Amino acid sequence: LPPEEREGAVVACDDWEPCSYNDVCTTDGACVATEYFSCLISDFWGGDPTKDCEVCDGSGPASPTRGCAAKDGHYVYNAGRDDRVCGCRIDGVVWPHGAQDPRRPCFICDVTQSRDAWVTDLDDVSCDVTAQSNWY
Repeated sequence: LPPEEREGAVVACDDWEPCSYNDVCTTDGACVATEYFSCLISDFWGGDPTKDCEVCDGSGPASPTRGCAAKDGHYVYNAGRDDRVCGCRIDGVVWPHGAQDPRRPCFICDVTQSRDAWVTDLDDVSCDVTAQSNWY
């Protein structure tokens, strides 16, 4: 914009940061935006690998997507909600991380091991055949 039209005008720009929104040009020509850290990205959560299934979409945390989208090959249980978590897509259903297989209780959704299959629940001693004295 010419200088005489800039006064009070809000000019959109793109700061090329995926986790920012409301990008605007300042009067000196800099592009500034509001950053957000609400997506399930492990770096935002202390490196937690169970919270690494989204990318920022640039729409901001108040948008219907909460500013996030599933990473390619990853799944989000309760996508678009504040209580969303990374999940496994098994037989067409997205299950939250830690969910137990309803048919086989010794298997769980563990996104650190598989995003598309149930895995053995290694933390459940009742499922460990080596810990059972009455199993044959």
